[in-house]
Amino acid sequence: MGMFDEVKYKSSRYQTKDLESFMDYYFVDRQGYIVKKVCEYDWIEEPECFLGGYLSEKFHYWKPMPDFTGYINIYNSEENLYLFFFNGRVFCEIHANSIDHDVNGFLTKALYTVLDTKESTKDNSQ
Repeated sequence: MGMFDEVKYKSSRYQTKDLESFMDYYFVDRQGYIVKKVCEYDWIEEPECFLGGYLSEKFHYWKPMPDFTGYINIYNSEENLYLFFFNGRVFCEIHANSIDHDVNGFLTKALYTVLDTKESTKDNSQ
């Protein structure tokens, strides 16, 4: 067991080890874009605390991830999903139990989906 990040997707919370694994919080918005919660903290002196104080969140903001292209495996006690992203947006969601252990076929399907997306984006911009 190690550290993981938390991802909120379609009003459910999941864990993943496919991002930075620094116990960060990510959110996939209604349009399918992934954003990361970035926090600033203040150190609060508290002599009675174990370390002599604690971190208190000063403020946070949501950082878009428009260059994120790839996939992440997210899971909780009820389901296990693979989310595929292109330019920071989910383009494909696959339930892990539908892969049937054919990882090569699964990744090939995802790759062709990405290539088709890139081609249609390129065609639309001309």
